[in-house]
Amino acid sequence: MIFFFDENMIESAARVIGAFDRTHEVRHLLDRFPRGTADVEWIRTVASWEGDPVAVCADGRILKNAVERRVLKECGLMFV
Repeated sequence: MIFFFDENMIESAARVIGAFDRTHEVRHLLDRFPRGTADVEWIRTVASWEGDPVAVCADGRILKNAVERRVLKECGLMFV
């Protein structure tokens, strides 16, 4: 399983979790995308990864934004 931390999550927290979790892969947005990447862009990309990705996000606005919420639903990305 891949845990993907968005830009609103502290990058160092993802690094610490990744250092201790030997079972799962931990990635941070800045590992794969430039700062400020639109949410719909990274959501679509992360959802396409193999390994059952889970988006760990501190941006509650994603669930309130109709377009972003629709993209999450269409992609089937697990979002916490």
